[in-house]
Amino acid sequence: LPGQIYMLATDGEGNKVAINQTSGKVGTPAIRILVDNQSSVCAYEIAAVSLILYPNPVKGMLFIKSSKEAITNVAIYSASGAEVCNMPNHGTEFKFDTSSLAKGIYFARVKTNSGNNVLKFIVK
Repeated sequence: LPGQIYMLATDGEGNKVAINQTSGKVGTPAIRILVDNQSSVCAYEIAAVSLILYPNPVKGMLFIKSSKEAITNVAIYSASGAEVCNMPNHGTEFKFDTSSLAKGIYFARVKTNSGNNVLKFIVK
């Protein structure tokens, strides 16, 4: 859910799970967040859509790629909810120059034929 804070943990069987820090309950199994600290890549697999947002944190160009279907629109919001960008897109790759954005936390709403997905990123 937007606005919820999840903590990554491992369950008793070694599976990665997201724990809602407010309720302490396990988040939906449709959400999987994989973070590769070596390459600053965050990959989000939400339902049947695989999206990769990189680099994160970003300074300059932000890239979002879909491995399965076209990205049709991307809207970027500040942490306060203000829309700072709303752009149509064609194809499986989206790029955006973040140099005009203030440092902070942002959210990208990525629209595909399967629906909307929200990805969090940080501007340095």
